[in-house]
Amino acid sequence: PLSSAQERLGLLRQRDATDSYQVRRAWRLGGRLDPDALDAALSAVVARHEGLRTRYRQYDDGVPYQLVDPPAPVHADRHDRRDDPDPDAATPAVTAGLHRPFDLAEEWPVRAALVRTGDAVHTLVVVVHHIACAPAAVRQMWRDLTTAYDRAVDGLDPALPAPAFQYADHAVWQRAEAADPHSGVGRDLAFWC
Repeated sequence: PLSSAQERLGLLRQRDATDSYQVRRAWRLGGRLDPDALDAALSAVVARHEGLRTRYRQYDDGVPYQLVDPPAPVHADRHDRRDDPDPDAATPAVTAGLHRPFDLAEEWPVRAALVRTGDAVHTLVVVVHHIACAPAAVRQMWRDLTTAYDRAVDGLDPALPAPAFQYADHAVWQRAEAADPHSGVGRDLAFWC
């Protein structure tokens, strides 16, 4: 099932098919960068966090559900801007890709772009739909990405250990709490509804 927050975001998404509710972060990366190691690290992060490889669909009766896909390789879209007169200026190609609304039923709620603006200067932009990631969770994702990248650059397997708890586990717990008339949530729902 979806958590109540995910269900709200899904309903809002149906009404507003724009790039609203997307969490965007950009990091300027200086020095030598290995784009293949970065893709391996992105793949490791998405493999670790089920919410980043989840699609959101509906049964025939309209009830939404989460469909967690198995891990698969993830690649950042690469843009080489070194020859542009103003490489730091936003371009339509990069901007369009980062502001394109997610089709949550068909695609994962995460995308990345790597923009090279100098011989040793890159900007990594990651966009995650809010249905899969609270803005504060991006810090953990960045730590995981850094760890996985460092391992990949050193020639090690960038895989990260699975967390003990996934967001889908929270959704199941939340629905069970709401259905239990003796829980705090169940009593609140009985009182207010």
